[in-house]
Amino acid sequence: MQPPPALQSLRSKWREHCAPRLDAALEKLLNQVDDRIRAERPGQTTLSSELTPLVTTETHAVVEQLGNVVHDWLIAQNCWPKNTPADWLRNDLRAAAVELPSPPDVESRIELEVPTRSWVIAAGVGAAAGMTLLTPLSLLLFGQREIGLGLGGILGSIGCVTLVGVLAGREKVRQVLAAALTASAVGTFAGGLWTALRGGSNDLLKGSFGLGLLAAILYLTRPRQTTRVDREAVRRAVRAHWEHVADLILAWAWAYAARQPASGAKSQGDRSLPSGARDALAELYIDLANGTSPENLRDMVDVVFQQLRTEGYRWELVPAGAPFDESLLARFEVVGLISAGQPVRTRRAALLVNECVVKKGELRRV
Repeated sequence: MQPPPALQSLRSKWREHCAPRLDAALEKLLNQVDDRIRAERPGQTTLSSELTPLVTTETHAVVEQLGNVVHDWLIAQNCWPKNTPADWLRNDLRAAAVELPSPPDVESRIELEVPTRSWVIAAGVGAAAGMTLLTPLSLLLFGQREIGLGLGGILGSIGCVTLVGVLAGREKVRQVLAAALTASAVGTFAGGLWTALRGGSNDLLKGSFGLGLLAAILYLTRPRQTTRVDREAVRRAVRAHWEHVADLILAWAWAYAARQPASGAKSQGDRSLPSGARDALAELYIDLANGTSPENLRDMVDVVFQQLRTEGYRWELVPAGAPFDESLLARFEVVGLISAGQPVRTRRAALLVNECVVKKGELRRV
């Protein structure tokens, strides 16, 4: 069900009033999420269930802020009795906050990330391996080492960095390859050591160190798990939720204000009419009883309405024959089908108190 037009117009102003507070709270929340993710230890991942309480805590703070300002804001809009205490409204809003909708969850995902050290190690080892392999070949073919050193460093870095990037997306392949290299290094080292102790060649020992180095490189360049959060998705979801909460606070306070006197604190017997209007009506009753002339009665009726206007009451009508406009629906109901531009007349005037619609008027076609 759509809210009344008068409340609808207040809603847009209320959202504009709340926007700076919501933006500041939202930025604070996103910074807290980022800090929580940055505080992760290696191998630790932050799940959505650990981030959602941050949203809940900040939502409670937003409700507290808006509950503290809605009373004064409605007074500024002439839609709340002035000089009335706000503590009772704030306390009731805190109690009603437990019934507010739950905040949205912070959706996070786990991704594999290759740390900077992995790229540095891969580039360095690749360059060293490339220069080691191509320098002798360059010396053999061209009689110069510089070509092998330069070209070997470049090609070795490209190859090793590419290999690390490819294996980062294939975790099982990397694990199998690292395990195979480790086992080969251990076996080759054992065989080379046995051969060396018997006076044989040291080639197996050298080979075992090479295999062990490759296994160590795969271990040092392994990707790590990290938590990723879509900041814009969180911003949109939380902002929409907080705007909805702000609307609920305004509607709740609006309904609460409708049960209060139109102005000031009055005794139980004085709530029906403001004191000035009541006195004017008493004088009008005496004039009627004494048979006062119609001219004097008309003047007395004007006095009654003047007293009501002083207390914030106002009646609004549409001049007979005025063209109908959709904007009139904010303060009038229509009888029958009326199209835009058709002439209308006022069957019942609209009643406003402090410029807020209390009772809609009624329009009919001429």
